[in-house]
Amino acid sequence: MPDEQETIAPELETPIEGEVEGNEPELELAEDVADDTDESEGEDEDDGLEDVDIDGRNFRLPKGVQARLMKDADYTQKTQALAAERKELADRREALNQRFQAAEQEVALTGMLKQAESALQQYQSLTEADWNQWFQNDSEAANANWRRYEMLQRASSQGKQELEQLQKARTDAAEQETASRLRETLEYAQKNIKGWSLARDAKITEFAVKEIGIPVQMLHKFLRPEYYKVLHFAELGFQASQKPVAPPKPAQPPAKPLETIKAKAAPPVRKTLREMSVEDHAKHIRQENKARYG
Repeated sequence: MPDEQETIAPELETPIEGEVEGNEPELELAEDVADDTDESEGEDEDDGLEDVDIDGRNFRLPKGVQARLMKDADYTQKTQALAAERKELADRREALNQRFQAAEQEVALTGMLKQAESALQQYQSLTEADWNQWFQNDSEAANANWRRYEMLQRASSQGKQELEQLQKARTDAAEQETASRLRETLEYAQKNIKGWSLARDAKITEFAVKEIGIPVQMLHKFLRPEYYKVLHFAELGFQASQKPVAPPKPAQPPAKPLETIKAKAAPPVRKTLREMSVEDHAKHIRQENKARYG
């Protein structure tokens, strides 16, 4: 290692050819750097990139990427909206199927209860003495009918309970559906009807009940945003029709043209003899003589 250091040191002490010749290499280097700078600036002017804003952050991406991203975002949005519509339709279809099945079950159960009640009427008229007499006369037939009577009682009691449950479920579902539609209508009114308030809702409801004749229960049962909008505008029109109409103003008669009044000529001013000049006095005498003698 010491030998290597000794051999390297003389090489460092050897003058560089460029330093001996002068500063020309430095000038050439500066020119090369300037050329590179000009080329890089030219590339920055049209480098094939553009600024793209994504979620509030700015990115430089190749041209055309933004259009592609917007197209993908639009496609994703439409796909999500379509999926939501399909899910809503599927949920409605499922709810309708459940309602239809419950209705079928309720109808079948009601028919069974009617048959059971009709059969029970045959036994309900029997008294305890009648049953004892029956057992004495034909114990086998009486025993079979007694078992049938108990079975019909159990079936009737169980059927009534099941029917009450079905009816309660149907009532609860209808109430939930009504509450959902009313909530949807309320949200629509708050967003789309200018100046809406609870007082405004009371006026619309009063108009629908009193003026149109819709019962409150039926109104709540079938009320939807589109129906509420119609009632809103109908109530506004009704209120406008109730305002008194001002009578039309009578037509003004045409203005008469102004009459031109001509001023009467002022009578000539007569002067006394004392006020007349010599010339006027002589003129006055000539006029009197002319009038007197012609």
